[in-house]
Amino acid sequence: MKKTLLVIAAAATLTPALPALAADSPFSANVGVFSDYRFRGVTQTDKKPALQGGFDFAAPNGFYIGNWNSSINWLGGNSSGLESDFYIGYSTEVSGVAIDVGNLYYHYPGETNADTNEIYLGLSVGPITFKTSYATSDYFGATNSDGTLYYNLSGAFELAEGVSVSASAGFTKFEGVADADGYDYSVGVSYSLPQGFELGVSYISTGGDYKTFNGDFGKSGAVVSISKSF
Repeated sequence: MKKTLLVIAAAATLTPALPALAADSPFSANVGVFSDYRFRGVTQTDKKPALQGGFDFAAPNGFYIGNWNSSINWLGGNSSGLESDFYIGYSTEVSGVAIDVGNLYYHYPGETNADTNEIYLGLSVGPITFKTSYATSDYFGATNSDGTLYYNLSGAFELAEGVSVSASAGFTKFEGVADADGYDYSVGVSYSLPQGFELGVSYISTGGDYKTFNGDFGKSGAVVSISKSF
């Protein structure tokens, strides 16, 4: 599972080679280098590069579990500069509608006051997905913010062989935080390269009180990336 939609240099030169996985293996992995790490429109690295990667297990019955990690720098204090996410869920399809339900825990080693837990439900029809996330804990360190909701509508479409475009629009409805609600959006394009690499570029922005609340971290920006899945 990737927390960001799109991903600046060859990741292979910056990370150790991972063993190739069999095509029918339930295990998968991903690694990427990003010019900026954006989460729900907000930079987590002060518009500086980030290294990201994760591992997944997906069983034939729809059950899955995984871990995803990224470098960050938005936390001070004793933060290790790492975000490590853990998730577990189940996906199935009913009458042409793909259903995805699960739990996602965001962990920040050294600065655990920002740790956040969300449960989520996603519904997909073809290339379109609508997802709702509900915080069962304080929302990334904001006091009494459990119950914060995030809604997201996204889609990905293939323009030509190896070329895809994507778009995403989200809305954050804060609980216990005044004058912070608002939206984020992104548009992007990706290109498949040989050996399983993918090159991406996207434009990301925020709006409403959410943009003011996040200050410079919520200003518009572009993200360029190269990633690889195994």
